[in-house]
Amino acid sequence: MKTFTVHSRKLNRDFTFICNLDEKNPHHSKYVRLEEKGKTGTLAPQICYGGGFMGTAVSSTPATFERDCRTWYRQYMDFARTEN
Repeated sequence: MKTFTVHSRKLNRDFTFICNLDEKNPHHSKYVRLEEKGKTGTLAPQICYGGGFMGTAVSSTPATFERDCRTWYRQYMDFARTEN
């Protein structure tokens, strides 16, 4: 299980992404999830392209995991900004 955390100064919270990646098979992609209070592991929601939780789920390899998480976070923040 690989994790990556982004701290949002704007929202004053951490976004912790998890993915059950197989380091022995670096070309096999897995879905990325966002840990939330009380929801971890497979109970955590899958992140989707565009910065949301509905649509096509983001799948990552060990080489793209951190980049995919940062991209989703930026898209999420852009989406949150347009909602307010």
